[in-house]
Amino acid sequence: MAPGRIASDVRLHFTKTTKEGNKGPWAVCKKCRQGMQGIVQRLKKHQDKCMEQLQVAGNEDQTPDFSERPPSAKRPKTNENLSGTIDKFVSKTNAVEKERLDMDVAKFFYATNTPFNRVEHPSFKHMITNLRPSYSPPSRKDLAGPLLNKTYENCLAVAASSLKDKFVTLMLDGWSNIHQEPIICLSACTSSGEAFLLETIDTEANSHTANYLQRITEDAITRNVALFNFRICGFVTDNAAIRWRAHRRKSFSFTVAVHTS
Repeated sequence: MAPGRIASDVRLHFTKTTKEGNKGPWAVCKKCRQGMQGIVQRLKKHQDKCMEQLQVAGNEDQTPDFSERPPSAKRPKTNENLSGTIDKFVSKTNAVEKERLDMDVAKFFYATNTPFNRVEHPSFKHMITNLRPSYSPPSRKDLAGPLLNKTYENCLAVAASSLKDKFVTLMLDGWSNIHQEPIICLSACTSSGEAFLLETIDTEANSHTANYLQRITEDAITRNVALFNFRICGFVTDNAAIRWRAHRRKSFSFTVAVHTS
């Protein structure tokens, strides 16, 4: 056999070709597409090395056949592939998601009685950015305006649905707000234990006399019965004067009780 000629048993694994600038024979491995001088010893050495790598990667029968692909062929990069890869690392917040997140932030501030200006504190903004870079939290004006109104409307709708045609016990009690101003709150409790704050009445400078308390109580009951369409089976207050006047005037068709602290 002439020197440099590819032996028949080795040649089956290579494609004989030529290479510009190369004087001797040139061969390309059918498995890994690597090109080399067509010298028998070099081809055998490469074949042994290539077969070892294929066995590590998996069974030779399951190895893809690259014989139909040109040595220089490369898979083109498409915009679709690039965008699909980038999307995994990009944070996006659409209008629907922002509205939902704004409501979640607002409910936290309302439930914890947190001052609205805290939403613009650099530390709070930094935390939100770390959690979701594409989301911008609402401003304090949003918390005090549209978000508060929407939360109130949602709570009103839940109360209306839960109280409709239900028998409830009304509760009237005097409290003080965060400014230590006197207020009166009217609540309703259902037979299943659900409690709802129906109304908060600012009594301003009015003295809590029996006549005054009787009047605002009757007005509050009339308003809330019309609004929520519930049925009253009892009324509890901490003011004995209201109970006594209600008993004398027969103002209510339900039982009025007085609780003690």
